[in-house]
Amino acid sequence: QLGRVAEARQLFDSVLGKWPKGEFGDDSLHALAELAIEAGDLTGAEQLLSRFAREYPSTGLKLHGELLSGRLELARAAVKLRDQRPVRPAEQVDG
Repeated sequence: QLGRVAEARQLFDSVLGKWPKGEFGDDSLHALAELAIEAGDLTGAEQLLSRFAREYPSTGLKLHGELLSGRLELARAAVKLRDQRPVRPAEQVDG
């Protein structure tokens, strides 16, 4: 599956690079942001979502972009909680 995700990223990036104002430019940028969130690349996702809002302010996918922004914030909160969770002795690695 990972190979397919990488392939999808390349295809969406290619479409976006060749036809940024074409019919599928907004779809491609939206998909790239979604893939970044799923891959845990939250900084990349934030940059892509900012670009999406800036370059496609009146897209029909505007609501979907806002939903992705919400998913990004949830992912950030999950990372923060995970990083703040105390490590119990049984989980510690001998060092």
